[in-house]
Amino acid sequence: MSDRTVSQCMAQRQLVSLPPEASVWEAACTMTKANCGSVLIVDGAGTLLGILTERDLMTRVLAKALDSKTTLVAKVMTHQPQCVPPELKVSDAVLIMIERGFRHLPVVAPGGKILGVFSVRDALPREVDLAVSLAQFHDQVNDALGYLPCPPWRGLVANPGYERFVRRKRQGVRTAWLPTWFGRRDSSSAPS
Repeated sequence: MSDRTVSQCMAQRQLVSLPPEASVWEAACTMTKANCGSVLIVDGAGTLLGILTERDLMTRVLAKALDSKTTLVAKVMTHQPQCVPPELKVSDAVLIMIERGFRHLPVVAPGGKILGVFSVRDALPREVDLAVSLAQFHDQVNDALGYLPCPPWRGLVANPGYERFVRRKRQGVRTAWLPTWFGRRDSSSAPS
């Protein structure tokens, strides 16, 4: 079973974008017409300035009773959103989403070209399961050692056991959550 990359599975391939001068009402209409949950905010040169999501509309516009026709997207968008490269594995993208608390990631090529938006809805259940397992593993390592290991998307790994765990999870090998040297075992995930 091969690991898919975010560029292979993006449902939102057509770039949905607006200028920062657009109103929130225009953004909501654009998202509705495109049947998507986010719109990228770009300047005239095509540089990504931010992203406006359904959650932003709910928490920053509706909950504050702002007028959608007069409020500009630049005022309520998420500025400088976390972006991912097209070759990032889907499970790693979902892990970023879990750990940072969002559902949409702009996909940007190394040269700065915006390729689209990866949504958590684009991931398969097995990819989400792997990301959840990795997030739980990060939490357990953090609790046990008192620090957060370097995330894999930065190219650094704090622990060789982490690499082995990720490799085995991707191969579908069932393992206990924590090695015995942590002193705890999660019996629900022990090999049967």
